Amino acid sequence: MGRGQMGSGMMEQGGHMGPGMMNGMSGMMGHFNLIDIVAEQVGITADEVRDELATGISIAELAAKYDVDVQLIVDAALAQHQTALDAAVESGTMTPEQAEAMQPMMASMLATRISQPWGAGHGGMNGTCPGMGAQGNVPNA
Repeated sequence: MGRGQMGSGMMEQGGHMGPGMMNGMSGMMGHFNLIDIVAEQVGITADEVRDELATGISIAELAAKYDVDVQLIVDAALAQHQTALDAAVESGTMTPEQAEAMQPMMASMLATRISQPWGAGHGGMNGTCPGMGAQGNVPNA
């Protein structure tokens, strides 16, 4: 799985958050890559985003550097997340109730994560997140 992607297994049995919340969410939830979203909204490559974030700046700071409203990044990420949730419900891998609970959680995590420095301690976008599984890096990685 690529750096900065959402992890597979977002919901475990019993509705608990699974491993890899922001590191490679592919499989049951489709593909969601925050780095790609940032790159698209800012107008640079994903590798350039990674390089910039590796300096220790936050996504919000990166967006400001390129005169991009960070809310555009959040909105694009939430739109892709909702598409993935809809697909998971349609395929039967997630209940409508689980999906409904996930979008507000993602909005909250993104709001926190976007303003945090990204560099040191994130293992190239693959840090840990308490309560989110061993590979997630949202919100307190």
